[in-house]
Amino acid sequence: MEYNFRKFVASSELFQGYTTMIDLNKCDTLDDIINIFVSRLHLTLVENNFIHLINRFHGCNFHIHGFSINDIILSKSDTVFYLCDHC
Repeated sequence: MEYNFRKFVASSELFQGYTTMIDLNKCDTLDDIINIFVSRLHLTLVENNFIHLINRFHGCNFHIHGFSINDIILSKSDTVFYLCDHC
């Protein structure tokens, strides 16, 4: 199976700019994308021992505005999607 990556970036006061590439072949829903994004961000914080950021991270509610899973899957491979936590 061919990879189908898209770039996802945090739109967040604390985590602005955090970026990860996610293989859409492993995602069936927006929640799948959000869960992968959140898990990777959390792992980055833990690996770098950012204790205060980890504590603040637990209060975040990341979500994607204005796109369905189909919109994302059918998008061009260079499209960037943002996950917001400040609504």
